[in-house]
Amino acid sequence: MEKKILVGAFATAGFIAVIRLYRELRRSVDESKARLQMMEFASLYTRGIDRLDPVLVKKPFTEDATMDIPNLDRLEPVAAFAVGCTGFLRHSLVCSMHNVSNGHVSFSTDFRSAKSEMYFIANHFKKIDDKVVNATVYGRYCDTWVNKNGTFYICKRKIVYDFQDQSWNKAVKQAQADDNIKSKPVEARLSNMGARDKSDILYEHLFPEFK
Repeated sequence: MEKKILVGAFATAGFIAVIRLYRELRRSVDESKARLQMMEFASLYTRGIDRLDPVLVKKPFTEDATMDIPNLDRLEPVAAFAVGCTGFLRHSLVCSMHNVSNGHVSFSTDFRSAKSEMYFIANHFKKIDDKVVNATVYGRYCDTWVNKNGTFYICKRKIVYDFQDQSWNKAVKQAQADDNIKSKPVEARLSNMGARDKSDILYEHLFPEFK
């Protein structure tokens, strides 16, 4: 009798271990798929910016998503940003090329939301004094995501600048006085500038335990 009980206990423990392993493997697969999907969405956004296509810009976001942008003095709905930003770039640049890399994603325990930080390089080719110059910006997209039926969408984005070329500052100043630009930019706010210590937004956004 005792032997049967012992065998049953081992069988139950083994079954529980298999279920736990299955759940861990399933979670690992789900997270890997989600990371790829999120990187695709991040790249889709940059393609929309470079192709001046508001529809592509909005695709990775929820309908009510907002943007916190260094060169705007208010929280901007993505729907309005997509139109205003592509209009500004069409008017002020020869072309642009954005590159996204170095992504880090942290998922919630229930897998219903996530936070991420992705590095970007924004090449803004602008004509100044009949010469085309690259007004480069280096920065990060700090995003909050929500899982909708298995697909993650950005509901909040904070853009952080780590470096901006002076030519980009000139482009912003020029746009401030341009009546053709509906959403006039401002000089980058300090709250959206990166820091090389633990005051950086990274710690509040992704790693509060290391702050």
